[in-house]
Amino acid sequence: MPSDINRLIIFDRFFDTVHRQIVNALKTPKGAQVLDVGSGAGGFARHMARKLKGKGRATALDIAHENLLKARELAGLEKLGDRVLSVLGDVEALPFPDNRFDLIWCSRVVHHHLPEPRAALAELYRVLRPGGRLAIREDGGRRWRFSSKGLAIDEDLQTRLHDLYDRWFEEEHGRERPDDAWWIGTLEKMGLKSVEQLQFPLKTPDMEVQLRYIDDWFRSFLSRDASGGYRAKLGPTDRWALERLTDPELECGVLNQTVRGISFEIETIVYIGAKP
Repeated sequence: MPSDINRLIIFDRFFDTVHRQIVNALKTPKGAQVLDVGSGAGGFARHMARKLKGKGRATALDIAHENLLKARELAGLEKLGDRVLSVLGDVEALPFPDNRFDLIWCSRVVHHHLPEPRAALAELYRVLRPGGRLAIREDGGRRWRFSSKGLAIDEDLQTRLHDLYDRWFEEEHGRERPDDAWWIGTLEKMGLKSVEQLQFPLKTPDMEVQLRYIDDWFRSFLSRDASGGYRAKLGPTDRWALERLTDPELECGVLNQTVRGISFEIETIVYIGAKP
């Protein structure tokens, strides 16, 4: 089973082109101070750091020390160590003064604090400068899918796994996954202006990255099952199928199959608003 940090690196590699598109769309001013909340392995922060001019800096904040060490290492390898700062911290108690950042990027973090996200959102608002923008990446309740004639996978397995995740989410958070209207309304209620929803297409990465992303998605269900989150929900037949699909020793394993092409249906949604 891949470590959490390796899973984050796979995520960054899969969405590398999408992250570049988002950074270009956000257009930060010269000398901008940017905060990446829940930065993981730091892929987005590094893309942002390359675009910053003058005294601009990207601050990568994460609650896991291991993630920050890897983010610092990768930034150093790309000669971005002087433009990417690493800070250990929690979104509900950000270690920064008021009105500190021109742009805050928050990818798939706030939904972890549902059904009561007010503390996290209040902190993001507090450290954002007047005129600064908050950009939140969530899926709006969408389901991503992939298809390929080369992959030997039960076509209905994806649907069952998505159904399983939705049931887990509802039990964990006491509500259904928020849709676009909920996210937009929530940003407006927290005081942001000119709130809008942006959508970014996926430019498919190379085949190895595609297969590793699918393999990692399958593994995530086995990992959560082992920790108890999915144990009562993942049926024995699907558990058996996932174990085989993620087995590096079997020909039927995702990473061992010969695949010519995969078609993905993935919408990357960003909700963005400005602090008055």
